[in-house]
Amino acid sequence: MATNTKIHSIEILTNNLKHQLSLYRQLIDLLRVEKEQIISINLKELRNSTYSKEAILDEITREEQRRKAWCAEAAQSMGVEEKIVTIEWIVAKIATGSEVDQLLSLKQALSHLVIKAREMNLENQALVKSALVDAQEMKKNILGLTTDQPKVYGKNGQLGPSSNDKNPRFLSKEA
Repeated sequence: MATNTKIHSIEILTNNLKHQLSLYRQLIDLLRVEKEQIISINLKELRNSTYSKEAILDEITREEQRRKAWCAEAAQSMGVEEKIVTIEWIVAKIATGSEVDQLLSLKQALSHLVIKAREMNLENQALVKSALVDAQEMKKNILGLTTDQPKVYGKNGQLGPSSNDKNPRFLSKEA
């Protein structure tokens, strides 16, 4: 690999990683907003956030594909297997001077943001699941479908569970 091509090539990778870092920061900001929207049950804004999140994730996927293509090209030009080309390998074999620190710093920051985004997304997912369970319980209560039916007096005056017949019954005030 010629020096000019190497410098240009490392610059492409660095710019790609910087762009991914910026996208993950946007994603984390959006996940914070999404959490607030879930808590406040703002469905219209939540839907808009979901669309924005999908767009960011699509862009992250495109950037990751570009990074993988760069790694494949680097592997081919260096005559090694593609799976060997990692940031650490690039730092050891290709990068020089300030590129080393910059690449390692970008990798560490990206790793941290990916983990944070995953954790925040799982928190939001748990909030949504909890809200759905609560909504189902409210629906059951509104429709009178709870399993704890009120006890009523039966035909012969005995206290028991709700009767299936159509005759009116008095509710027990004991509880």
